[in-house]
Amino acid sequence: MTGSDGDIKDQMDCAYVKRADLTERFGDPTALDRALDTEILCNGGILTNAELNAGNREGREFRKTASVMKLVQNG
Repeated sequence: MTGSDGDIKDQMDCAYVKRADLTERFGDPTALDRALDTEILCNGGILTNAELNAGNREGREFRKTASVMKLVQNG
């Protein structure tokens, strides 16, 4: 059973606002790129490019860890 026209309009408005907020906060894909974050990667960072780019199981684990680190940083 569907809701009234007003309920559907409210749901659509809410969905639009949520999408607009997500686009505003994360619209730039480089904002989530772990390879561009100097606190995670490179000279002063925790991980090296070689660790992230390794093609073995260890490299995959480093990439997963770096992704989680980036998500935690961005809240």
